[in-house]
Amino acid sequence: MKLLVTFVLGALTGACLLWFGFSKVILKLNDTTLVEVDRFTGKASKVFISKLEWEQATTKEEAQIEARSKNATPEVKAESPPVSAQPEWRELTESEIKQLEFKWNTNGYGEKIAFGYHNPFAKPVQIERVRFQIPARDDRAAVDREYQAGNHVCAPQSDIVQTLNSMEFFTTELRSSGNNSQGTAATLVPIRALILK
Repeated sequence: MKLLVTFVLGALTGACLLWFGFSKVILKLNDTTLVEVDRFTGKASKVFISKLEWEQATTKEEAQIEARSKNATPEVKAESPPVSAQPEWRELTESEIKQLEFKWNTNGYGEKIAFGYHNPFAKPVQIERVRFQIPARDDRAAVDREYQAGNHVCAPQSDIVQTLNSMEFFTTELRSSGNNSQGTAATLVPIRALILK
């Protein structure tokens, strides 16, 4: 009896090994070609499927991928840092802006104006907006404009230099007019500066 049970179990094990070990496998060679390979003999034959079946399978796979990405989106949002983690800035007062020791000059043609300042504070500072003025002259009306200075941050206890490009003024326009006794030089002053809270 023991011999019979051993024989039956051996036969079942052998059949399972033959079934799983030497069965046929379908391999994908590229986007449109499938090949069926017999593991026992090694023979390969091309598998033909209709274009409709291919499109249906592709559509189904794309729908599954899209469903997974939609389900994963709330988890990613939950892990993102809260909005309150963004740094908060406060506006400098007029007396604090004067402490920046703001200076400016032009290149030889007046197309660019360079300005710089020193940050005497213990926290980062940035000048956000500047005001540019040229007084009226005999041959030209007064100019009064505001420019965004960019978002360059000056580290504590350090200096920074920035430029304003395409001002479209010549150097002679930025200086006092010799013909006009009331003419004064152009001015560039910061009107809005921020400091990290």
